[in-house]
Amino acid sequence: MKLRYPHPSTVNTSSTTDYKQFGYNAVGSLINHRKRSGETITLAYDNLHRLTSRSYPTAADNVAFAYDLLGRRTQAKYADNSDTVAYV
Repeated sequence: MKLRYPHPSTVNTSSTTDYKQFGYNAVGSLINHRKRSGETITLAYDNLHRLTSRSYPTAADNVAFAYDLLGRRTQAKYADNSDTVAYV
């Protein structure tokens, strides 16, 4: 799905470069998101459709997610090791 924004100087037209775009897999999960800045965020899922990673253009911003045997998210860890969030 592409969401275009108005062209800044031409009335009643949309910009060809100023837009957001969303991509989905066969089960309807978001797999990529293009921001207005042009950056693309990519999301990955396991076979149980749980989010396992979120990847950004800057690798240090990437996040990996872990789950327990009951499918509850237990951890979010940043690639640069700047932060790890534990869920209780």
